[in-house]
Amino acid sequence: MSVNPKLRLGALVVAVSLLALLSNRAASQTPMGDPWKMLVLVYRHTDVDYVDLDGQSKHLTATMPAEDARLMVESFLNLPHRGVVYDYSGQAGELEAEVVFVDRPLTTLTPIGDGYWPSPEDTRPEVAAYAPPGVYDSVLVLWQASHPVTDQSIPSIGWGLGMWAYDITYATVFNLSWIWPSGACDGEVFLHEWLHGVTGFYMSLDFPFPVDDLHGAGSKGYTTDEEGCWRSWLRDYMSGQVYENGRRTGLTPEAWRSGSITTHDIQGWRGEYFDNEALAGPPIVVRDDPAVWFAWEQAAPHPLLAADHFSARWTRRLPLTDGQYTFTLFHDDGARLYLDDRPLLDRWSSRGRDAVTVAVSPGQHTLRVEYRDIDGTADLRFYWQTAGASPRSFVPVTFMGR
Repeated sequence: MSVNPKLRLGALVVAVSLLALLSNRAASQTPMGDPWKMLVLVYRHTDVDYVDLDGQSKHLTATMPAEDARLMVESFLNLPHRGVVYDYSGQAGELEAEVVFVDRPLTTLTPIGDGYWPSPEDTRPEVAAYAPPGVYDSVLVLWQASHPVTDQSIPSIGWGLGMWAYDITYATVFNLSWIWPSGACDGEVFLHEWLHGVTGFYMSLDFPFPVDDLHGAGSKGYTTDEEGCWRSWLRDYMSGQVYENGRRTGLTPEAWRSGSITTHDIQGWRGEYFDNEALAGPPIVVRDDPAVWFAWEQAAPHPLLAADHFSARWTRRLPLTDGQYTFTLFHDDGARLYLDDRPLLDRWSSRGRDAVTVAVSPGQHTLRVEYRDIDGTADLRFYWQTAGASPRSFVPVTFMGR
């Protein structure tokens, strides 16, 4: 089996199931928080020195079998594309992710307790290359911790580790050459480790959590089900229904809806990106854009989106002075412009340069720009100016896909 170096999660999902999920999500009237954006790094190769539990220095050179890699990724796919995060959170949260297979072997590991793990320092080259600040909320590392034939294993303190690293959550899960069941427990091992970082982030925002966070299931009276899964615990935890000292704790709807790491404190334009041309359904990506000034050309605006057939919406509330304002849009393909929900320009079915001049009263006003790309080149630039003044509200920043 050959492994694609860059695999979109949807590739392993049955189309009918995915369409049903999207239909259910679009039909829901429940407000949803911003989707968490995750980068999954799969390190199939390990080439590292370590000290075994008996104190002996050893070296492991191992490659994750292609079938193991496929099954691990398919098990992870249960999270974003079979509705687990959306369902367990009471339709308040969602996770969107991209999978990248890394060619470089892991050549260093960091000691922790009686074992080792690939810390952010060990994966820094790939995190820096694929997850620059502001693009993702989370990184998940899948790696090979044993030789698939000899069973030589690097000591570890558990299946995985998860943490919040202040500007991103970071979690790891290792493979020991067992068969990853594609449906059992909805990928709980991945979910558990990811949620450690999510918990840390929302806890820093003063949302209430159980004293023992994710490890408090037993003390709260929860047990596994007949399949050995923690579904009831995770549902209550992820919907903020764990009661402690007379109050709801856990990932409450209020926490999810406060935004993800990249969106909870938007200072610029709130950019919402959709995987269709009609701004339909929940956005795949929400981010803080400093300006509505883009020259994507043939690239995608974000790794989680295709280069064609996407749409986007930018919203910002700004103080404007009294006067005549000329608002200008350069767009390829369609675009629309609103001021305080009043349509100013509607060029949804054309491309080109369009401008409109309107009288604006002093005070706070909401600007909204909508855009759709059909195919080919994708460009959008928006600015305004008052009589006798220089153009405003743009910074010549270009966001290119990779």
